[in-house]
Amino acid sequence: MNRIKELRQAKNMKQSELSEVLSVAQNTLSYWENGKNEPDQKSLFALSDFFEVSIDYILCRTDDPFASSVQNTDDTVKFALFGDVEIDDDVMDEVKTYARFVAERKKKQKGK
Repeated sequence: MNRIKELRQAKNMKQSELSEVLSVAQNTLSYWENGKNEPDQKSLFALSDFFEVSIDYILCRTDDPFASSVQNTDDTVKFALFGDVEIDDDVMDEVKTYARFVAERKKKQKGK
């Protein structure tokens, strides 16, 4: 069974209800559920947020709803942000603090 359909049915939602929540056409959602098309990145994030599961779970890359195939280690984050430039632990702590600040701000904006 398609994971999106499975998640929708677990919430006892109709396609029309979920498509409204996601701001997509019902036939778009139907295509996703029937494997005729795949959600774009924005829609994957919306699905992940709405169902509170990982994108990897939605894409059937894992059977653990909360697991991700990507491991976000400090080294991975350092490389993504700074490339081959060496940074010290103080800079990394600042990056983490800022990331928590942004996440908290996003949560507050959603609550409005």
